Amino acid sequence: MSSTPSGALQAVSPPTSFVECWDRQAHKSGERLALSDSRHSLTWRAAAELSRLLARGLLSLGLHPGAVVACWLPNWVELYVLRIACERAGLIWLPIPANLREREIRLVLDQARPTALVVPERFRDRDYAAVARSLLRKKGPAPPRLIVVPSQPGSGDAMTLDEVAHRGGLPSAPTPASPSGEPLVILPTSGSSGVPKFAQFRVSAWLLRGRTQAQLFDLREDDVIVSLTQGIGPSIIPLFAAPVVGAAVHLVDQFHPEDVMRTLGLIRPTLVCAVPAQLTTLIHQSAWPPPGLQRLRIWYSTGADRPRATAERLEATTPGIALSGYGGVDFGGWAVPSPSDPPEIRYETVGQPRAGAELRVVDESGRDVPDGDVGEIWGRGPCCADGYFRDEVATRERWTPDGWFRTGDLGHWDSAGDLVIVGRTGEVIRRGGRSIHPEEIEGLLSAYPRILKVAVVAMPDPVLGERVCACVVPTPGQPLSLEDVTGYLRSRQIASFKLPERLELFSDLPLTGDKIDRAALRLLIQDRARRIGPL
Repeated sequence: MSSTPSGALQAVSPPTSFVECWDRQAHKSGERLALSDSRHSLTWRAAAELSRLLARGLLSLGLHPGAVVACWLPNWVELYVLRIACERAGLIWLPIPANLREREIRLVLDQARPTALVVPERFRDRDYAAVARSLLRKKGPAPPRLIVVPSQPGSGDAMTLDEVAHRGGLPSAPTPASPSGEPLVILPTSGSSGVPKFAQFRVSAWLLRGRTQAQLFDLREDDVIVSLTQGIGPSIIPLFAAPVVGAAVHLVDQFHPEDVMRTLGLIRPTLVCAVPAQLTTLIHQSAWPPPGLQRLRIWYSTGADRPRATAERLEATTPGIALSGYGGVDFGGWAVPSPSDPPEIRYETVGQPRAGAELRVVDESGRDVPDGDVGEIWGRGPCCADGYFRDEVATRERWTPDGWFRTGDLGHWDSAGDLVIVGRTGEVIRRGGRSIHPEEIEGLLSAYPRILKVAVVAMPDPVLGERVCACVVPTPGQPLSLEDVTGYLRSRQIASFKLPERLELFSDLPLTGDKIDRAALRLLIQDRARRIGPL
């Protein structure tokens, strides 16, 4: 079967939903691979049929359109099929990262009030079903319905996802009615308090995003996309662009560098979606690059700043180009370089707004700043969230009356109109009245061969207010001192006030989801400073 470029989508009427995308692929390319993980795989025909059965099965359990289905699942095929099942049934799909623990899940259940909770029986030697039962026992007389993805047939006493699908195949199972309103997707995020909020999106917003990505990246039905994380940013292409063209998606549920490189060799991807830390870790493996990358076209990352050195090594050792996108879970707007942009734009910027998104860089009064000046990024557009689900107060706090979302990210426009990200408003280090952007220092240190991973955070100081601390995972076998770090930075000719004044070495950096947990690092540094003493 010949490959169909994304541009050919213009020859037929565009799909109006992801359900329609899946059904079209099932009809046109039913035996082509749609989804796979380390456990099993589904063709487009099988995936579409399973989503129909699950939609009817969920409704047969008494769920009504508009109810929330929380999916506390790894990066598995079932997570993607449930997304479409919820859309068919008019239910609201809520993905919950598998690495969250009891405290976070309790908060999610309290805030989102799901009608059903889908969990793996076991994952990473952890009994998710037992944890879920314990949490649900405390939810009163009408807790969410627990549905388990079993580790093996016949295990456990909860209803399994297979049993839900079986119920959906019975003649008595209800048929989803035509939706009275557009289906929703809600995505979890959290503020400084750690209390979760849920960005609310219309399905059509993600469909526009998916179509735009398919066209920009020239996705085709013979593309093979590998997703290394279930973080929403890197998952947007596999979740929302792949079904537009019928590309296959392989999901990785655990990031072990050696295993990932073996997987890349077996799957032979054309696109790889990841967070920057994963790509940086891969290129430092002794066996890098793995075989099987001859068809690789794009390394796509988002969710954090991607070091220039990582992009350069990816492009020097593989045929793919490196693209770094920008967008937030709360926000939904999107900027990314074009694959045809020169390396300097792809390495140093996140490109220009896409899919009708509007971005502004403003000062503290909400006025646009001149190009080159740093300010807070505001955004709005047709791909963006409508607000926070069931939280009007939080919505009014983050959105302006005319629809601009205050991202809290700092950036500036360069002379070519591309966006450069420099950090977060709460991460700026203020040393004696001077502002230091951690990402500038991190970008420089990421190119230092003795450093594997780095995060720069503030540490309190009684005189200057704050000083700069570099938290580093050194390259194995490479000794590293503060003098080495500052000497390297001096060789890059940066201002002396930006130099780190403390170096803390780690075996690995703490994560929240797929991102470095800067708040945890600041607390660790403060604790070490109290025990060891000030500078």
